[in-house]
Amino acid sequence: MVMFQKNDITVTRFRYLIESLDKKCINTKKDIADVVVQAQNTLREKYGKEVELLDLTEDINDYIPNEYSDMDCTEAAVAYIQLLK
Repeated sequence: MVMFQKNDITVTRFRYLIESLDKKCINTKKDIADVVVQAQNTLREKYGKEVELLDLTEDINDYIPNEYSDMDCTEAAVAYIQLLK
């Protein structure tokens, strides 16, 4: 398990992405984080695909247009999984 410092660039990037998704999605920040982790687990366990958590979060954030404020991140994650499987 990789440990990150609070001010590590990866942590800063995750914070930015969660904030960005929070503006686009109806989900709470905690729910967004849970959805991304679950999507990673589904890709690994069901489809044999290994996707880094940061890459997955970036891709889901990119998938949802900036103009949206009422997207369900769960739906975006499911669509992303369908594209990658």
